[in-house]
Amino acid sequence: MHDGLGFRSKKTGLNYTMEWYELDQLFNCTFPHLLEDGNLKWCNQGALCVYDGINDTVWNQYGFIKKVSEVSGSQYNQFANWSLYDNNTAIYYETWSIYNNNNTDNSQIMFFDSFDCASWVLRAFDQLYAVGAKFDGNIKLNYTRLNLYSHTPLLIGNYTQIINSKNETLINGIREFYKTFQKRSDYLEQFTEAFNEIFVKKEFYFYYNDLYWYLTLKAPFIKITYYNIPLPGTK
Repeated sequence: MHDGLGFRSKKTGLNYTMEWYELDQLFNCTFPHLLEDGNLKWCNQGALCVYDGINDTVWNQYGFIKKVSEVSGSQYNQFANWSLYDNNTAIYYETWSIYNNNNTDNSQIMFFDSFDCASWVLRAFDQLYAVGAKFDGNIKLNYTRLNLYSHTPLLIGNYTQIINSKNETLINGIREFYKTFQKRSDYLEQFTEAFNEIFVKKEFYFYYNDLYWYLTLKAPFIKITYYNIPLPGTK
């Protein structure tokens, strides 16, 4: 359930890994901290990390490593400049993708897209293609999404607007929803409670780009999916 890019220099023989991921653990990016004064504190920043080497053992143990392309030094330098720009502008991690249904036909509508390690890899592939990289069309890659299924989302507003509305039912509803996810010591227990919250109440307060949305969930409510997305320039 994690994606990254590895590069090997033919000139030096050195390997490098590039990964975009949450800076304060996945759970903290998915649910905020409910403070004693009732405010919500989000720790949902994401960033690109670059380090020496490629951990072949870990990647092959939990997935695989595939060579997808070769690029020139000039192309890589252009990509590196883009990576810096992307890292300075795409700074928030988003766990969920929100759809109107679980169908795979034209009736499916994506309301909100996730913003995670996989989406960075897809952006990176597009940028490499833009600077001239040619990809191996025989390589098939799968990308993981954690989906919620909802009727049309209802915009509530940012947190200041919610508090200023003086709507105590709404304010207490949001606080009670996130109160369920404050036991940070046991993430498995937290996700179990999350499932119960979703299945029983069929509601979800969703945070996206500093705005809160109310979701009325519908079956199958939540699902992990694996999408095969062709490499740029391939069929």
